[in-house]
Amino acid sequence: MAGGVIEHREETLEGVVALAFFVPVIMDMGGNVATQGSTIFVRGLALGHINDRNAVRHFLRESFI
Repeated sequence: MAGGVIEHREETLEGVVALAFFVPVIMDMGGNVATQGSTIFVRGLALGHINDRNAVRHFLRESFI
């Protein structure tokens, strides 16, 4: 999917080469967000803030974000 986006914006990247340096940084940010979101969810489960009644709502909210 990332390759498709880069291919679609290839002309822009060729025109402004400095943008290409930020591609790995932006891709890494997605991994960090996912890790932090899962950590918050697990912490909520451990502390009892998330239970059986509201787990789906919290999971969907974190997934959307």
